[in-house]
Amino acid sequence: MLPQLSLSHSGTWLACAKAPVLVGVDLEIQACTRQRDIPALAALVCAPAEQEWLLAQPADIQQQCFLQLWCLKEAYFKCLGTGVDFEKIRQVTWHCGTLRTKPHAVCDVGIAHARLWQAYTGTGEYLCLALCALEPLPELMPRQAMVAPELKWLGDAEWRLYVA
Repeated sequence: MLPQLSLSHSGTWLACAKAPVLVGVDLEIQACTRQRDIPALAALVCAPAEQEWLLAQPADIQQQCFLQLWCLKEAYFKCLGTGVDFEKIRQVTWHCGTLRTKPHAVCDVGIAHARLWQAYTGTGEYLCLALCALEPLPELMPRQAMVAPELKWLGDAEWRLYVA
């Protein structure tokens, strides 16, 4: 198989992923002043278990938690090569493997793997970067091609996608 490529951008930021397997990448930036209606958005794009998890988070981090789920979902649909499918988006549920808890899913077999990185920019914007593949991902770290000293990486987490 030829190398696979996936691109994403948000604001002035760009992400690119190249892999020997199908891969999807998504990058999202949230300005610290932008507030979304999380319950309404979650009802549109999140599986019931994701909505429950999201609304159980402290109010001050719900915006970031929603952005994480959205970023993961968009990376998954890019990996499939279909773009976001709003008919299927609520039928799959992401589960953070780092939490070591049992997923709330119909099946116990994951259908995709992802790694999610989080950072803050020098101007206080929240950055979320997701990489998704249909098979396990190796240990990875984002590489900055351009000088971006203002990025403060917060860490990463492994995620698995299940049928909701």
